[in-house]
Amino acid sequence: MNIISVSPKSDLLKNYIDSFYVITRTASEKQTDVIVFPHVNVGLSIVKQNQLTKVSDNYYEVRFKEGEKFNSILAHGYNNPIHINYSGAFQEISIIFKPLGINAFLENDIASYFVNDSLHTFIPFSDFEVEMEKILELNDATQQLEILEKYLENKCIGFEHELLTKALEAMNSEAFSVKEFAQKHHISVKSFIHQFKKYSGRTPAQHYKITRFRNSIRKNTSDYISLTETALASGYFDQSHFIKDFKKLTGKKPKDFFKSIDVNHKSKMIYLMN
Repeated sequence: MNIISVSPKSDLLKNYIDSFYVITRTASEKQTDVIVFPHVNVGLSIVKQNQLTKVSDNYYEVRFKEGEKFNSILAHGYNNPIHINYSGAFQEISIIFKPLGINAFLENDIASYFVNDSLHTFIPFSDFEVEMEKILELNDATQQLEILEKYLENKCIGFEHELLTKALEAMNSEAFSVKEFAQKHHISVKSFIHQFKKYSGRTPAQHYKITRFRNSIRKNTSDYISLTETALASGYFDQSHFIKDFKKLTGKKPKDFFKSIDVNHKSKMIYLMN
């Protein structure tokens, strides 16, 4: 399975989209198991000639299906690892929106589109299926992404939320308290949580927990520091709290996780395991 990750070329889209993925498999490849760990971003994938099946909670299969022209899958709000088993030939193009970014393309807030499943069919525009099928018919990834960017530029209506932007910045740079943040910005805790969940699909506490987790991965795989140093550098108060959260979000202790991760294929959304 080949995974290509690129950033948007459009200055407009860079405000709302973190990256694009193009994932391809050939028919001769063995089944591939991928673990998608919790992320604050929202992913929208378009897949050609494949069918998504939910086998159990947080376990899905993607299978080649002749005649299945198009599938559009939204990934959001998952707080535990998602296991996906791929088989057969396929191509998948994913749009990875920044935490609030997908709201810039929708008439309603993102929370109004969510359902219980972490992965589910999502058709955001009336012409989406037709235009995505045209893109998937092309054989050149560069051309596919160029056309996709132009399409998204035309759909972009923009989104700004000063309070939530400040909250995201604070979560990335310092120890974060929902109560203290709300008091500082003269808003009730209830109202802050409501606004945050409305436009991100998660509570501030859930978002912060995943932000620290992602920061710890980036710190450890880039700097190769100790677990204690990783925990403190990522905003945890101590190593025991770090280990507890890490096991909940990955199913593994940090030490075991970092031993098994394939850093040569790491990406912002997906981590392949050895």
